[in-house]
Amino acid sequence: MKTLLPALALSLAAASAQSQVSQANTPAPTPYEVVSRGPNQNTWQRTVYEMGPDGQAIPHLHSYQEIGTGLNYLYNGVWTPSSDQITVTATGAAATNGQHQVVFLGNLNSEGSVTLSTPDGKQLSSTILGLGY
Repeated sequence: MKTLLPALALSLAAASAQSQVSQANTPAPTPYEVVSRGPNQNTWQRTVYEMGPDGQAIPHLHSYQEIGTGLNYLYNGVWTPSSDQITVTATGAAATNGQHQVVFLGNLNSEGSVTLSTPDGKQLSSTILGLGY
């Protein structure tokens, strides 16, 4: 029994060393990246590798879906991430990096000073009557 224990300990140490060597040769996981977009969702995906019994790296895909209203907007036929950026224009300001696009005239007192375009092409116009603080 005493001679069996050292042999068992040596074989376990060799197996552990071989496992560490094979894990060192495993490619690093890829970072998550968006693989598809829609108006209200993004699909994120990455690849993680595992060493197979034959020493070949086996890829495993991991993915999840991010959902949220208005995550992306259609720009030149491509879904692009939305942003809340408002840019100054010659006539006032505009927020055009989202599904709903808004144009503000420089004089908010004028008729139709705020125009909203919906994703389905409707134009809504409104006039500011007053501001309260």
